[in-house]
Amino acid sequence: MFDDGAQFFTVRDPRFGEFVDEWIGEGLVLDWFHSHLIRGGGTHPDGHPRYCGVRGMRSITEHLAGGLTVRTGCEVVVLEAGGKGWSLHLAEGEKLEADALLLTPPAPASLALLAESGLVLSGDAREELQRVEYTPCIAVLAVLDGPSALTEWGAVRVGGDTIDWIADNQRKGISPAVTAITIQAMPGFSREHWDEDDRSVGQRLLDSAAKLLLAGVKGATVHRWRLGKPVEPYPRTYAEIAADPPGLLAGDAFKGYRVEGATLSGFEAAERLVRELGL
Repeated sequence: MFDDGAQFFTVRDPRFGEFVDEWIGEGLVLDWFHSHLIRGGGTHPDGHPRYCGVRGMRSITEHLAGGLTVRTGCEVVVLEAGGKGWSLHLAEGEKLEADALLLTPPAPASLALLAESGLVLSGDAREELQRVEYTPCIAVLAVLDGPSALTEWGAVRVGGDTIDWIADNQRKGISPAVTAITIQAMPGFSREHWDEDDRSVGQRLLDSAAKLLLAGVKGATVHRWRLGKPVEPYPRTYAEIAADPPGLLAGDAFKGYRVEGATLSGFEAAERLVRELGL
């Protein structure tokens, strides 16, 4: 029903384009719109497709994880490098074993886990990654009792200090049954109101968006990302953990915060691990 985080992705690198062409052929993604959205509600047609998942952005990752064993809700508290591979110690006491390690959380979380484990990165990667800052984001996910007043494709970049982005997920094509709206706040607003309770901060955003919504709000929830978007990402595609078993850091802090950059970071890190393991 909602895309709450990343709203769309673009293609600039032909390697990523090959993935996207496959996803289009499989009916996994759709071409949402082709205009650059200007703050204040304007548009500038640039002919560049903005893609999204047919059933939402999350459906793409669920598709990629098909056939894999994926465990969620597990907190890794310590990493241990051994002669035969990695041991991952979980908060509940369980231990997992792996031949290789790839960490893709936001850079501060990965660095904290490495520090807790007594591990370091090769070269000057740690110092460079410590300089990567993140902007916070507060978002409201709202269901309306009627159509919104957004553009025909259902997205606008709002001017001012409060709201960054509003999207109508029904016009986007991922919420056919109800008008489901995503409102993402500006970093400054998110930072200023971070400690405010969900009801109050959510109402602030809904009030600010009222002229674009028009319809009444049937229900709303608030989502928060303290580490929302990296600023001036790490210049290389991944960073290497200084340990005998292969271990790398990758993700949206590497080579750009866009979906494409994060994907290529993971792709190149995976290629490196495959070579290291001789697969």
